[in-house]
Amino acid sequence: MITDLALDDGDGLALVRDICAGHEDLPVLVLTMHDAPVHARRAFRAGARGYVSKPELGETLLVAIRCVLGGEKFESPRLREVLDSE
Repeated sequence: MITDLALDDGDGLALVRDICAGHEDLPVLVLTMHDAPVHARRAFRAGARGYVSKPELGETLLVAIRCVLGGEKFESPRLREVLDSE
C-alpha cells in the first residue's frame, strides 16, 4: 500500500498504524511532502516499511517499491543521510 501522511479526510499516520496492526504482512510505503526526519520516524514506528518524500520522486519511488515488496526497509538516500547524522 502507498499512502500519504496528509489526507483530506483523516490522519495518514493513523491509517498506517491501523493498516499495519490489522494486516501485518501488507507492506506500507509512505509517499509524502513531509521530509522532516521526525515524520519518517513516526511512520516507521507506526509500521511503515518505506518512506519517500515527494521532492525525491523519480527513480527513487521505483526503488522504494521494489525494496518494500521484497521485505526490506527503505529510507530515501537524503533521509538516511539526515538520520545517520543525528
